[in-house]
Amino acid sequence: MRAPCRSFGLSAGKNRGLVCGGQPVRGGGSGFEADQGWRDFGERLGEAFQVADDIRDVAGSAEQEGKPVGQDDALGRPNAALALGLPRAVERLEHLIASAIDQIPFCPGRAVLCAEIRAVTRSFLPQMIWEVAH
Repeated sequence: MRAPCRSFGLSAGKNRGLVCGGQPVRGGGSGFEADQGWRDFGERLGEAFQVADDIRDVAGSAEQEGKPVGQDDALGRPNAALALGLPRAVERLEHLIASAIDQIPFCPGRAVLCAEIRAVTRSFLPQMIWEVAH
């Protein structure tokens, strides 16, 4: 049974589950501590992706997103941006991304991997939303 996310009562079965796949995430030949680090990385990154999706549902446009926006509010679904407000939701997103990166076990190429994850997670939101939230 999956535990709920730490915030907003979101089901871990949403985007967080996509990253973790419900299975232990393993680094090649790693021990338990490394396995737990990869699992924690996946959970945090998945939750970050969900928070970004919530932000886009509130602050994005249908044209930009390629799908209707405002659906969480209209359907009464939990949404981090609605619960926290846009600036605090973006802060939460940044915290989750940093926390995910911190969970990556020490391994060859870790610095490069961390830099790549930082770069890719910037694409979670359009630049305009990053700027407006700060």
